[in-house]
Amino acid sequence: MRELQEAVSVENGTKELISVADLIHPRYVVECCESLVTHDEETQSVRLTHYTLKDFLYKECRSVLLTSVDLARTCITYLDFSAFDVPCRKYELLKERLEKYRFADYAAQFWGVHTQGDAERDEDIQLAFLRTFAAESKPTSVLEIENGLPTYLYNRYNWSKDISETMLHIASRHGLSTICGRLLDNR
Repeated sequence: MRELQEAVSVENGTKELISVADLIHPRYVVECCESLVTHDEETQSVRLTHYTLKDFLYKECRSVLLTSVDLARTCITYLDFSAFDVPCRKYELLKERLEKYRFADYAAQFWGVHTQGDAERDEDIQLAFLRTFAAESKPTSVLEIENGLPTYLYNRYNWSKDISETMLHIASRHGLSTICGRLLDNR
């Protein structure tokens, strides 16, 4: 639930997560979704009430669902938070960061997936990508989150220094050919 609360609180251009006290209350999340979701208070998970609901929503309600541009913007804006400007460089610090920023793992794992296709051709998304990954340590910080848990994955890398990955590397690793073209045209 907390991950969802953080995701819906992200506004374009913000650099900080709002305080936990100001996040939308779980009860309101469920009420807004009416009978379409359930919230397990013990595990804090939110699920669709029926396995066929995802297909139904996609087929019948697509025009009111968030677009790939919206999802990409949310993930990239979240990763652009100043909290991720500097990598943790230690596993324990990364665990603390991921506990505080619950949407970070999803954003780091899926920003590229949401950016592929229509979103990648959106000028605002391209600029958000360029702004976010231009910061010197941001690529290392995002990659650290992406590869951070479990411990054996985190320990595969030497996090004591920044990775030597350019924006072109990042865009190509995520299959973002339009952004790669833009980066190559600007060389």
